[in-house]
Amino acid sequence: MRRKSPPMMRTNSKRMMKMMLNYTYLQHLMMNID
Repeated sequence: MRRKSPPMMRTNSKRMMKMMLNYTYLQHLMMNID
């Protein structure tokens, strides 16, 4: 039904994933430093 929604959600999900990955990576780095 909604064909214009999937693309947006996909891009958002991809961005969220990247953000989460970066956040986790930073956290791991901090933990390693400590």
